[in-house]
Amino acid sequence: MREFGDEEKYPYGPPSHITRRIIDNPDRPIRTAVRNYLFFEPNTGARLAVASIVIALMATWID
Repeated sequence: MREFGDEEKYPYGPPSHITRRIIDNPDRPIRTAVRNYLFFEPNTGARLAVASIVIALMATWID
């Protein structure tokens, strides 16, 4: 915190990845892991897109 608390070097606060580490609550590791997986993993969107296509195909095939 000493390094990123320097207002001359970082006038608008620490970088976003440092801010996320500060905000993460160590008392709720499961919630933090789910949030990090859903919002900060780049592959999550692709996985959700593939899953939605598979579900749509299954729904069409069953109907």
